[in-house]
Amino acid sequence: MRHVPHSVVVITSALPPTKSDHTYSSCRGMTVSSFTTVALSPVPTVCFNIRAPSSTLAAIQKSGHFLVHILDASPHGVKVADAFTRGLGAAAFDNKAFEVSRERDGMPLLVSTGVSRVLQCRALGGGVVVGDHVIVLGEVLKIQGDVQGEEGEKGYGLVYVNRAYRCVGKDIPVGGD
Repeated sequence: MRHVPHSVVVITSALPPTKSDHTYSSCRGMTVSSFTTVALSPVPTVCFNIRAPSSTLAAIQKSGHFLVHILDASPHGVKVADAFTRGLGAAAFDNKAFEVSRERDGMPLLVSTGVSRVLQCRALGGGVVVGDHVIVLGEVLKIQGDVQGEEGEKGYGLVYVNRAYRCVGKDIPVGGD
């Protein structure tokens, strides 16, 4: 599968904060390369896979909400993706590659030139268990565009293939030789 390009996004969520918690200790996030659209009608629906157990999955299941940060195919997008690949928990949010803003519902929004769009989603159930992974389905409630957006190559999102972050390549015309 390493030769098949996969989109790269960062998923964030948060455990319900305590009244005294003004830090990001309740925030959770992870980089995923299994994000895809399931349906556009009647309501846009997306999905991704998470290996269980996961603190991000627990936050999604408890809060019922998550954000999908679509990353720009640029060095800034790579820095945001890389920040959430190491399983650092709440510590991942302390990073110079982005700022963190808390939405009204407590969800951590990453603000960076590397984030081109953010999908606010409501989780549809607790997920579907398949082996050691859980497929998370979400209904898109709102799309925020160009969160400090820097346009990468033709505005494409970041992809991962053959153990490296990449940008979508040249167009191949239909019917070409």
